[in-house]
Amino acid sequence: MGGCAGMGPGRYELQSIDEPVRVSPAFSLRVYGYDDQSTADIYLTTLTRDQLRPGVDLSEVSGHLIHIQMFVKPRPGRTPIAPTAFNAAVTHIVIANGRIGVYRGGGFLLPGGSVGDLNFGGRLIGGTLRLESRSQGFKDLLGASALRANFRAEKQHGTAELARQRLRELIAMTESVEEGD
Repeated sequence: MGGCAGMGPGRYELQSIDEPVRVSPAFSLRVYGYDDQSTADIYLTTLTRDQLRPGVDLSEVSGHLIHIQMFVKPRPGRTPIAPTAFNAAVTHIVIANGRIGVYRGGGFLLPGGSVGDLNFGGRLIGGTLRLESRSQGFKDLLGASALRANFRAEKQHGTAELARQRLRELIAMTESVEEGD
């Protein structure tokens, strides 16, 4: 559980495994939605609410849109609770002057609070991400990266749905990265 030691609330950090590159965005929006008490869709972004709207031009924008999907609520004695366990998928979109990189991976989310509360969050430990797809001209400066996060998000189903739509739209604008690319 020391994966986030020293990290205050509201921190998200990607550290390249091979390069001296670290990304730690300051989020302007942290929201979540859910379908049941065991799963949650958390969206963290530096984009404005207007920039989250599908179809809005991002050609001059740089920022981050992150989706953390907790797909299994850990239960002591029933769920392996260890840094090597996996109960959350992560999609991290980096926008660099309109160019898009989609990093994917996952980790273990230790929830803080209950799904359905006004605010929900937790600590993500043992996470790893790598570039999965990108738009033309996007340069991968991170490569494979270690992820750790400590966050809280406000329950806002409407804004979470808006972020989900934008995330899907941005992913559709990219092409898969081939091995050795």
